[in-house]
Amino acid sequence: MASQKDLLEKWSSRIKAEKLDETIAVVKNALAGYKRFPKSVRVAYYLHGSHLNGTNILYNTPVDVAIELTSVTGSSKSNEDPFEGKGLTYKSFRENILESMQNAFGEGSVQDGDNAIHIIGSPNRLPVNVLVCFKYKLFIKHGRDEVEKLGVAFYPKKGKELIINFPKQHNSYEAVKESGSQGQFLATVRVFKNIRDRLVQMGHMDENRTPSYFLESFICNAPTGMFTKDYISSIANLLDFWKKNAWRNYITIDGFRSLWGDSPQSWNVEDAKFFLEAISKVGKDPAFWQAGTDA
Repeated sequence: MASQKDLLEKWSSRIKAEKLDETIAVVKNALAGYKRFPKSVRVAYYLHGSHLNGTNILYNTPVDVAIELTSVTGSSKSNEDPFEGKGLTYKSFRENILESMQNAFGEGSVQDGDNAIHIIGSPNRLPVNVLVCFKYKLFIKHGRDEVEKLGVAFYPKKGKELIINFPKQHNSYEAVKESGSQGQFLATVRVFKNIRDRLVQMGHMDENRTPSYFLESFICNAPTGMFTKDYISSIANLLDFWKKNAWRNYITIDGFRSLWGDSPQSWNVEDAKFFLEAISKVGKDPAFWQAGTDA
């Protein structure tokens, strides 16, 4: 029977997904083979998310690929449509990307989701989430100065609220935390994601209450000295820190936005508390760790 320590070691390990390169290559080829983009369109594509930063905890986790329209730039300083005069709209650009994926993978393998285009996996490749986005400049106050942050933005199919992401800042801030913790930050994130999934599997919480991005951001606010190779101690350190520390200044993993709020891009304190309470209730229950050994 595996011990709690052994299980945490297992949960901390990085999952190296097979066929990742092949999956990225077929998306690249799908774009290259599409000939119906307007002449003004310039596109970049890149990997982001858990496969890039090493926080995936399953071999078949969907690959997150951003397809960024680099020839259009939105700005928080302007109310004007950044697509004006470009010969396309965000909707038409997304329809182009959707068509390119359908041509390459077949309509039955491509689902047009709310935030992303989903491509079903096959024996030769992993499933893919394609984020269709464009460049976006966010200007924020920093004391008396104004700072420009370059990210990406997209419109969900449902609703009109622009969603802004900062994948490059995410990766950079995460790298700083990983280096400062002697390589234990990402391992600890994987441990907590596995704990969350075990809580969901055992019916202790709804998976929608603790999305991975918010959980990772929550963890990143702890001092790097709390992340150790002894994951039992790391969990105890973090739970004690969260219990004693005020949360109001917590930021997201991109390094500069508040973690808390009412928008889809923010978490809420109630769900964070619920997650911690769920861990506290089952963490000392042998059944929780025994169930985990079967995962």
